[in-house]
Amino acid sequence: MTFGLATRKLHPKVVRCHGEGDKSHLTATEGLAALSLDALSSVAYGPEAIMLTLVAAGVGAITAALPITLVIEGCWAS
Repeated sequence: MTFGLATRKLHPKVVRCHGEGDKSHLTATEGLAALSLDALSSVAYGPEAIMLTLVAAGVGAITAALPITLVIEGCWAS
């Protein structure tokens, strides 16, 4: 019993522009060609981010090296 409500379809038909929807699936080759450039451009930023992190950690390590060295020297002198 719907109480005056129209029944709903599970998959309503979407109005598309002319020529749209002629092909609904990509083949493996087409999918690889379409999506591989996105992955390659994303991978290009990885080494840059790693180098930035290592440089920042290196600068922090250099500034902490002298106090740590002095503490070790002080422990050996005791």
